[in-house]
Amino acid sequence: LLIGIFAVSVVLSKTVSLSSIICASVYPLLAYFVSDENRTLHFIFAAGCSALIIIKHSRNFARLLDGTESRISFGRKKE
Repeated sequence: LLIGIFAVSVVLSKTVSLSSIICASVYPLLAYFVSDENRTLHFIFAAGCSALIIIKHSRNFARLLDGTESRISFGRKKE
């Protein structure tokens, strides 16, 4: 599910860092709702992983807000 969310968000936003942040935000919810047992434990683990990912992407997040984050061109030449 996360790979699909990542792929769709990369195509729509053309930024890998934004897609990573989106997936990191969704991961705890998916871990909770997809798990059959130990939902709370899976949620806590996923939330911890997500926090680390979001902290690691803090510089990218700042560039996203400034509009200076690099984008993927998908083979098209820049003008």
